[in-house]
Amino acid sequence: MFEIPKYQASRDVHPSPNKRFKFEPPLAYILDSDEWQQGDRVVRAGEVIATKSWPHSSFRALNYSAAQVLQFFNERQKSRLPIAPWRGNRIVLDDGLSGTPPLQGTLRPNLPTAPVPARPINVSVGR
Repeated sequence: MFEIPKYQASRDVHPSPNKRFKFEPPLAYILDSDEWQQGDRVVRAGEVIATKSWPHSSFRALNYSAAQVLQFFNERQKSRLPIAPWRGNRIVLDDGLSGTPPLQGTLRPNLPTAPVPARPINVSVGR
């Protein structure tokens, strides 16, 4: 079992006024830099918080799991991330672009090449 990530807020952050955002993948861009999309309450500067959600980018990691999640969150394309980094009882850091590319023929099977079309021939019709 993994430890729950713990962070310290470096500044005051507040939850998004749009409650549905909490249940969506991270937004690529937020106009209010003090808005925490995954937050459910105001978090004051210096406060320690443990969460299984994505952190605010200004949080400071207090344990190893928080450091890994925060680094992944700040380096990856936000719109490709899942709703939360926590699945079941473990952290899964995957943006769909990680890992090795699929083997040739996995996404598109190796089909035989198309036959060369026959050349038309002129046929003269007698009258």
